Amino acid sequence: MVLLGDRVNPRTRAVREGGLVVSCLERRPGGSDSTAPTVGVTRYWVIRDGDLVAATCGASFGKGNP
Repeated sequence: MVLLGDRVNPRTRAVREGGLVVSCLERRPGGSDSTAPTVGVTRYWVIRDGDLVAATCGASFGKGNP
């Protein structure tokens, strides 16, 4: 299971190259929960030893190296 959080606005989700890519909008660091998410981010996860783990950057995505 991948938990994104309850304060994000997912835009796109895709499974490719042995991993998961999610693009979403988040709030600025320290931003109020009452403001709408406006910062675009992309998160990457890869399958490693049968587990879905967060990749440290997009460059490692698809190579099995979180």
